[in-house]
Amino acid sequence: MAAYQHKGQEVVRGLEEQVSRAVGFTRTRYEAQSFFLYFQAYSCTNLPAADLGRIYGRAIESLETTAPGALRGMVVSTRPDCLSPEKAELLAGYAALGLEVWLELGLQSAQDKTLARINRGHDFAAFIQAARQTEGLGLRRACSALCGVRAWSGPFPQGSTRPSTPRGFPAFWRICWRSSLGMWKS
Repeated sequence: MAAYQHKGQEVVRGLEEQVSRAVGFTRTRYEAQSFFLYFQAYSCTNLPAADLGRIYGRAIESLETTAPGALRGMVVSTRPDCLSPEKAELLAGYAALGLEVWLELGLQSAQDKTLARINRGHDFAAFIQAARQTEGLGLRRACSALCGVRAWSGPFPQGSTRPSTPRGFPAFWRICWRSSLGMWKS
């Protein structure tokens, strides 16, 4: 289930209806018994933490009213430059209550030149900072990346047959997945 967030406007109009309709649809079509609230569009941390708390709370209350006991967790998608420590702590609070909370950070590319070309408005360092500030908070983390996007135009450089693996990718795995999967050590 998703709730649209955009630039502080009246973003949750009909939130209760969205939740109710989504629960009904997924129960009928997929026989779903448990649910995650999914806040995905644009960036779901683009409001002050207090406002986000009210929105997330409304969505949780709505799901609990519509499908008592069926809420497993929530997924919040965001840009790395829209995540403050206060917002990360807000999400950690839901995890501390027993919800499975996923934070999806939009990396898109680990190459600053590519990020500038696709007009992301942040650099790779912003992604690393957001990933580090969420370590140890009990959040599960994921990343959205555009594989194969390149910063240059025209043909690939001579000798290149495919886009290269983004530099910094091992750092991404170490930072983002170590705590969730227990695979990496500092």
